[in-house]
Amino acid sequence: MGEKLQDEIEIMITDQHGNQIQSLASFCMTDLKISGNGLDKSDLKTFWKQSTQTISIKGIKFEPGPPEVKELHVAWHNLSYYLKLRLIAGPPVKLDLPDWIEPLTVSQCQMIEY
Repeated sequence: MGEKLQDEIEIMITDQHGNQIQSLASFCMTDLKISGNGLDKSDLKTFWKQSTQTISIKGIKFEPGPPEVKELHVAWHNLSYYLKLRLIAGPPVKLDLPDWIEPLTVSQCQMIEY
């Protein structure tokens, strides 16, 4: 949520028997479409890996929101795949006291008595 997925996702295009299609080249990238609810495409990058004949996707990031499962939709010509990504909360950065009216000072590593 608001942070980029650190790893890249590799896509391999196969035939009906699961055999990798070897005759593809970088021109196949023009037909690749990537979408998802809340997907932030500002840092999204796709590139062709000639050595493995695969397409890589980097910079996957979703708009900030609650932890939940998001779907990344990858489409190429008439083929499509939905990848489920489980977004989790990151490290704590804020202490919030709902319905607390008075200001509160918090000192690191000290217990608060009230």
